[in-house]
This record gives sequence, structure tokens and C-alpha cells, in this order.
Amino acid sequence: MSTSTGVRSLRPLLLAGDLLADRYRLVRPVEPSTPEEGGPTLLWLAQDEVLARPVAAKVLAVVGRRGTASSRAFLEAAAAAGAVSHPVLARVYDAALEQRPAERAGRPAGEVDVAYVISEWVEGATLAADLAKDGPWEPDEAVALVTEVADALAVAHAAGLVHGRVHPGNVLIPRGGGVKLTDLAVSVVLPDRAVPALRATDPDGPAADIRDLAAVLYALLTARWPTSATPQPSGGLPAAPTGRDERARGKLISPGQVLAGVPRALDTTIVRALDPTRSRNAPDLTSAAGFCDALDRTMRPPAPVRPAAPAGPTAPRHASPASSSTSRQGGVPPDRRMAPSENPVFPPEVVRFLPLAGVLVLLLVIGLVSYNTGRSIGEIPLTAEQRAEQERGRDRPSSGGAGPRSGPLAGTLIKLAEVPIIDFDPPPGDGRERPGSVPNAHDEDLSTVWETERYDSDTFGGVKSGVGLLVDFGAPTPVSRVELDMAAAGTTVELRAADTAAPDISGYRVLARGRSAADQLALTPAGGTSARYYLVWITGLPKVGGDFTAGIKEMRFLRG
Repeated sequence: MSTSTGVRSLRPLLLAGDLLADRYRLVRPVEPSTPEEGGPTLLWLAQDEVLARPVAAKVLAVVGRRGTASSRAFLEAAAAAGAVSHPVLARVYDAALEQRPAERAGRPAGEVDVAYVISEWVEGATLAADLAKDGPWEPDEAVALVTEVADALAVAHAAGLVHGRVHPGNVLIPRGGGVKLTDLAVSVVLPDRAVPALRATDPDGPAADIRDLAAVLYALLTARWPTSATPQPSGGLPAAPTGRDERARGKLISPGQVLAGVPRALDTTIVRALDPTRSRNAPDLTSAAGFCDALDRTMRPPAPVRPAAPAGPTAPRHASPASSSTSRQGGVPPDRRMAPSENPVFPPEVVRFLPLAGVLVLLLVIGLVSYNTGRSIGEIPLTAEQRAEQERGRDRPSSGGAGPRSGPLAGTLIKLAEVPIIDFDPPPGDGRERPGSVPNAHDEDLSTVWETERYDSDTFGGVKSGVGLLVDFGAPTPVSRVELDMAAAGTTVELRAADTAAPDISGYRVLARGRSAADQLALTPAGGTSARYYLVWITGLPKVGGDFTAGIKEMRFLRG
């Protein structure tokens, strides 16, 4: 049947055994290309009877003047693509137009034009099929593959071409390793396209290719397709999740929130490449060169592997050292994925603070000695003036408010120097929130700060409810007040507590909450509160520059 574009159904115009150009014998149809996937074409496996090799034959049947225009654009694009050479780009061997008997298409007489492009046959699987079968890739292997494709796109863009249809169906994984990108410039000119055609001369042409390549990288890391960020088809992959928060509903969740193990810098680069408008301070992520540079920075030095989240898509398999070196020379072997990590045993301070074991033993001895004096380790006695201020300050509201320096002390200061304190970023977070700078929040130095990562909204981009610092006093400890020196005003904070360590936020009860009007905040729980674990939990971020982030310069715990 014909369409308004002059394009005809390819069946039964072409049959297995037919010859194109008296040279390319059609063996079997591989897959039709629907309007969603690039236009009404049909891909055949064919045999070049002159050179005795398999080739790919992409054919387009047309009638009428509109059909002739479509076929002309199709063949011109193929000729232009054939002039671009790169190991990743599937080579174009031939392109022509010939006629077929109209009777096969149900027409009473005459002939129908058939345009075809003959190109390199790649024995392997599409990326969509690979991900559906084996799941996500290890980050460094995914970046290596995408970097190769970006190099190929850079060559095409320099030649004045855009691909226009970068998606998991056009990225092929050959059996012998490496990667191939098919349909350069061809799909973009086909009729009945669901996505508007682009040219390299269009301002958004090359940038759209890089956005779609970032979507491919997202898929490599998660086995999900970021439908909300690109109009390209998924190849059958499930859609990536989006935020549920009111302010972030429909906004794409980063790959690191879908599956643990994605380095933070890589996670941020992908999100920004998919939507460069989300951060004014982002580097150039709209050109192939800029994208490659950004990816190189994210993997140098490689970030530590994060613990797996307790739920979500199948985690990737570990790649052997040999597989990593092979793929960077052009091969992507089948064993390049990561193995699923075991869920971390909580609390993490058991792992993070093993070097303190000897110190804790020493503290135990000192504590026994201190017991005789009636004074606990870590306490600083109040002066008479401070005690008077304490009595005047017991009425402070539990909702938080004025900064700690503007109000009276609310009890005995608990020294935090030897108290285990860690960053707390539970699922759907990735388990890490600037752990290296946590000591800055309790070093008695206002010039240092523990700062959160940077996000795209005050609600953490809609991907999680908050992050914080978890304090383990080792035994139930009464706390009457927590004073915070914040890096910026407008930070919303909760004070939470638990008797036993919990792997997620639901295990910690809320004691007080507040929002810093200036750079200071005091949180006062109801009387009689005592717990081993206290969590300073940030739930709302102020805007700093072009991003949203919060920081704690100092925190002080006081005992009533």
C-alpha cells in the first residue's frame, strides 16, 4: 500500500533470491524499519556475488514525485556517508535506484522505484539486544565504547553530516569486539519520521547527536532508556524512571540513582549532557570533543565502586583485567560487565572506622578512670555565666530557628573529636556524599566545610529525600540541642535519632526540624531525648550559583 509520502510497502516488492544491481542477492529480511525507527525501509542480509561477502542492503520503495524526492535524499545521504571514513562507522559500499515490477505491489502494470544502500554487514547484536540479554555494563567499559562512537561522530560532524538517529538499535556490538554505528545520515532523511530531520548546519544538529549518545551511555549503565530526555526509540529497553517529587515530577533520574556503581562525576556529566540547560556552569557537552573531554575527566582517576543498592535492575558483572585492556584497543569482549555487589553491612562505620579500634580501646581505659571523677569523656563543664544562660534558654522551640551564637547554650557541650561521624546517603542515593570532607563539619574551624554534592533543584533533583551526617555516640546519649553553622542560608534540616543503626531514613525518628534564616541554625528536641545514633538530615537545599547545594561548617551537640 502507498502512503502520502509516496513510499510503498516493501512486501512483496522484494523477495529472497532477488538481485540488486545484478550483484547483491537478497538472503533474508533482518528487520523492518517502522516510522518510529526511521522510516518505511527494510534491512536485508544480502550476498555480494562478486566479492563473495555478506553485505547489508537497506531498501526503500517509492512511487510518484514525492517518492522520487525521498529516494533522491536517501541516496544523496548515503553517498555523503560513504565519503566519511572511521573504524566505528559501518562502511557504505554502493547506493543506487532501480525498478521492480509493479504487479508484485498489486499495481496493474508498470514499475516501482526501489532505492537501496549497500553497506558493511556487522555480525553481532544491537546494543538494545545486548543489554536486554546481559544487562548493564561496567562504567569504564561503557565510557570506552561511547568515547569511540563520539570520535566517529566528531569526524562526521566535521564533514558536515549528522547521524540524527543515535539509539540502541543503530549501535552494534560485533562478535569480534569493538563497536559499529550504522545509518550515518541516512535515517535522518527518511520520510514518515517521528523525529524531525536535522542537518549538521542546524544549530541543534550535532548537539542532538551528542545528547542521544549520552542517552546511549545512560542505557549502557542502567539497561534503561531515558525516554524523557530524548525522542529516539528505545529498541525495546524499559523506560528510565523519573522523579516523583512535585517539583521534579517527570524529570529524569540520574543513572547513579537507578543502579549503584556509577561514579558521581560520570553521573553528573550524563545528566547535564542530556539536558545542558540544567546547569549554567557545566562544561561544553554539546560537541563530540567536549563530551569526550568531560568523560575522560570523570574516569581519571577512576572513582571507587559504590555499594549496590538493595533493589533495582540487575547489577552488572565484573570485568576481568584482560577484558578492560582489550576493549580500549577496540574490542568490547562479552565478559566486560560488573558482578552484583553484596548489600553493604550496616552500619558502615564498622568498615570506615576500623583504624580507630585502638583509639577506642584507649578511650575505654580513660573512661574508666574518668568515671571516678563523675565526669564523662567529651564533656566541657559550663561556667557559672553559661549555666545562668542555660536556665534562661530552656524555652527555645523545637522547630529550630535562630543561630546558635545569638542564643544561649542549652547544655554541656559534647566533644566530637573522637566520635565516629559518617556521611549518610541511603537508597535511592548512591551511598556516598563527600565522605572525605566529613571531618570539616566538626573540626572547630569555620573556614572548612562539609558540602553536599550539587543538584538541579532544592529537592535533590527529585531523586532522593535528603542527605546528612550520622553521629554514633556508642551508647544512648541525651541531647538537648544541636547547633549548626551553615555554609548558606535557606537550608532545611531535620534532627533525627535511632537506638540502632538503620540502612534507610525510615529507621530514624524526627526530633526537630528547622530552616536556616541566616548561616546558623539551632535544633532543640523535646525533653528526655536519648539515643545512640543522631542524624543531621538535610532535606532542602539553597541555591548557590547555578546549582543547589548545602554545607555544614560546624555542628555542636549539647547535653541537657
